Amino acid sequence: WKKQVSDFFEQNPEAKTYSKDIANILLNNKQLSSIDGCLDIAYKMVKSDKAQEPASLAKNEDFLKKYIIDNPRAKELIIDNYINSLNNFNVAPKLISGQTKEITATTKNKVGSLEKARELTLKLFN
Repeated sequence: WKKQVSDFFEQNPEAKTYSKDIANILLNNKQLSSIDGCLDIAYKMVKSDKAQEPASLAKNEDFLKKYIIDNPRAKELIIDNYINSLNNFNVAPKLISGQTKEITATTKNKVGSLEKARELTLKLFN
């Protein structure tokens, strides 16, 4: 039995988390514990009892912190998604007045000579 248990946990290392639950199932069900593959069956029973719907996991703050927020790839996807949403945001920015207005880009007038600079300066003051 010890060898069978040892082999089972070697093949299923994630089952160690549920070892107490597996043991309880086998201790409380003598018929199950007497058949071959009882550890696999008990493990599957525990996993199905402990399974949660993805929607409920999304509301579980501890799960989110441990598996999503601390996951570098998940962070990257969230940040990329946020940046893309900002790039697709088609609302004019608020100005100091608090109203949204369109701001148009203007090109700078490049002056090639002193004569043109003089003309532009006169236009600004008239």
